[in-house]
Amino acid sequence: MFVFLFAGHETTAHTLCFSFALMALYPDEQERLYQNIKGVMSSLNGMPVPNIPKVATQDTILTVNNIDGGKTTFPVPSGMEIDIHVPALHHNPRYWKEPHKFMPERFLGDWPKDAFIPFSQGARACLGRRFFETEGIAIMTMLVSKYKIEVKEEPEFAGETFEERYARITAFEHVLTTTPVRVPLVFKRR
Repeated sequence: MFVFLFAGHETTAHTLCFSFALMALYPDEQERLYQNIKGVMSSLNGMPVPNIPKVATQDTILTVNNIDGGKTTFPVPSGMEIDIHVPALHHNPRYWKEPHKFMPERFLGDWPKDAFIPFSQGARACLGRRFFETEGIAIMTMLVSKYKIEVKEEPEFAGETFEERYARITAFEHVLTTTPVRVPLVFKRR
């Protein structure tokens, strides 16, 4: 149980860190979120585990589509460990238009819900999901409603391009979860 509690707090913290980094890198999207929060709050006034391990409970065969349109089958014996690589699914152009582009609006309207599984799926889905959906969303809403988030200006990075800045700010490593390396942000009161 300790691992689940630790992972729930870690994934929430890391998700918020990456979310704030993306808000700082994309100020127009941050402003859209802020305006949405303002609208919702005024009416009320009155977001990464890299792999999901699975074990086959019986002999089965997986059939997958090839890049050339064909199909390949893989025998999976009972007891075999299988990892679902979440980042690959979340960046698969078969399901996502411009999968590497930051486009929060892709989650409005109709989108491929089976191709977005940050908390896994089914009976063994992440226990921390409700924790994040409650605490993480509340924290993001409160901070974005009160602060404008920017990337900290540091002299050693003065001439970097947007792509270089993006790579630096969103750099990560895989520990227990997808962990941000260094995200220097400044929160300025709105």
